[in-house]
Amino acid sequence: MAAITKEEKWLLIPAMEPDRKMMVSSKNYHETYLKEWAIYVTKLLFTTSPNEVERQIADMKVAFSNTESLNKFFHDHLQFVKGSNVSSVFFKEG
Repeated sequence: MAAITKEEKWLLIPAMEPDRKMMVSSKNYHETYLKEWAIYVTKLLFTTSPNEVERQIADMKVAFSNTESLNKFFHDHLQFVKGSNVSSVFFKEG
């Protein structure tokens, strides 16, 4: 029995910076993709306020898998930001 695998390819175009598009496939991706994604998530999580946290979590849920542990993390994050009345800003150095 032979298994045929088809490689899927995607062209990712960041919403805010369309010139920074990159190709990603099911078999190959560049480390830049993971780095950019990590920076995006970090900025979204750490640049927050009680007025913004629910929208930010909703934005992330669109792109992330729906898992019990992630839902718990989002719940705890929401409770911390709103309960502590936290506002913060994240800047990437360099």
